[in-house]
Amino acid sequence: MAALLNPRMWIAAAVAVALALAGFFLYRAGRASLRGEFDAYKLAQQEARILADKAQRTEEQRRAAAVTKEVEDAQPVFRAEARDAAALPDSRLQQPAIRYVQRACPNPAPATAGPAAPDPLVVFADVFGRLEQRSEDLARLAGERGSAGALCERSYDALTAR
Repeated sequence: MAALLNPRMWIAAAVAVALALAGFFLYRAGRASLRGEFDAYKLAQQEARILADKAQRTEEQRRAAAVTKEVEDAQPVFRAEARDAAALPDSRLQQPAIRYVQRACPNPAPATAGPAAPDPLVVFADVFGRLEQRSEDLARLAGERGSAGALCERSYDALTAR
């Protein structure tokens, strides 16, 4: 019981309580400071994300506009190639070949008994005409693909240019 009446014991207990309260308040103040810094960081990150999203949308719109512009610029070229392909005559070589055959053999010999055989020169003219038609088709296809390739290159350049 004598220990309870000792004033040093009460002073030591009061100092221990004061230190505990001081530590608690300092801990709370530090946590509040960290919480404030963390909230500021979260807000800054949120604003940065909003700005990045806006920049990304702007870039996507710029790219889409560039591709659309290149496609619109290429349309007259495609139309001109289609018009040029339609203007080509059906056959530039078949008719002269037929005229040559007619001049070379004005009076063919009468047919003998048996199945009729086609004239080799007419067959040659027909094959030549088909080859010419196929070459025109391939030239038209190559022109279309060349124009599409040029459009693709211009689109790529428009997308990568900054």
